Amino acid sequence: MKKLLAIFVALAMLVAPVMADVATGSVGAGAAPGDQTPTICVKHRNVIIGTQADPVGINALDYRTSLYAFAGEQISFNIVVRDANGAADIGPAKIRVDGGPEVLCVDAGDVTGDETCDGLGSLNAATDKKFFCLLTVEPTWYGDSEIVITAYNSAFMPTDGTHTENWYFNPAISMSVTTNDGLPIHFEDGQPGDWVHSLNKMQVKNVAEGGVNMWMFIAGTDLTDPSGASLCPTSNVLRLHDGDDTIVEPNSDDTGMAYRGWSGTQWTSWEGWVWMSKYDQNAECEAIEMSNYGGYTTCYGGRPVPFPNSGDDVPNQLENVLTNQGTMEIEFKLHYPVPCIGTFSEGTIYLFGKAI
Repeated sequence: MKKLLAIFVALAMLVAPVMADVATGSVGAGAAPGDQTPTICVKHRNVIIGTQADPVGINALDYRTSLYAFAGEQISFNIVVRDANGAADIGPAKIRVDGGPEVLCVDAGDVTGDETCDGLGSLNAATDKKFFCLLTVEPTWYGDSEIVITAYNSAFMPTDGTHTENWYFNPAISMSVTTNDGLPIHFEDGQPGDWVHSLNKMQVKNVAEGGVNMWMFIAGTDLTDPSGASLCPTSNVLRLHDGDDTIVEPNSDDTGMAYRGWSGTQWTSWEGWVWMSKYDQNAECEAIEMSNYGGYTTCYGGRPVPFPNSGDDVPNQLENVLTNQGTMEIEFKLHYPVPCIGTFSEGTIYLFGKAI
């Protein structure tokens, strides 16, 4: 029995496995970069009427100096949205007005490495997308409103841009027109053939809402004698001016009414006077665009005030601007024809303010 047991043990030792000297084990693993907040960069902003492909200026001179907009006018933004999680995580972009109405921005094309946006540096198609946003002012919007650009990620979580703008929508356009003595424009005594100055002056103030500035024009009607018992020189009408020239020449023999205006540094040319033009309710406001200059030459038949263009002179868009809450004064003089007799008590002088 002892001999057999010894043999069994020996056999068991021969078949036992040989084990390595390394212990192994495992646990689960995972990581996430986090949901990064998108960054919005504004490349360009413009105020237009039209489309991105065919923009048209807000007026013939594409000129405005304050934050107001009227129904139908459009404010456009070219923006870039960057998301460190990748461009695939960038959802839509929108414009919001006072947190309410939303305008969906459209894709603005492929991102290229030779493009930049302030604060972001060179653009990268892996993390950036370009959008074009066009906001059209609606007739029902009124008063001061905040425009915010909002970007969404792929889960439609919003992020507002740091660039916001406050605009005054659909402001009321108005001005105060009075005389310094509260009376109609009247003149000193004179004889046929004399130049006579006005004894009072017109005072104009821009009281429009929303910071609206205006281009100013002046025109008038002929002066008439309602009794008909006059002759000046051939009828009961004292005409404003029948000539084609604009500026009153020194010692001019022409007859009619002239004006001279001032507002701050703007003054109707070196002691110059301008012949009054006739009001025309059917006339348009006409503009000239030339390089860095250009301006409106006439509006409802009126001439710019205080500084008019004359002859071939190119108008300057700044020379007949009345700023918001700004004031302007205008005085007048008459040159009576010969012969002239009568009391010409009916006539009107018009001021036109065209919103810039």
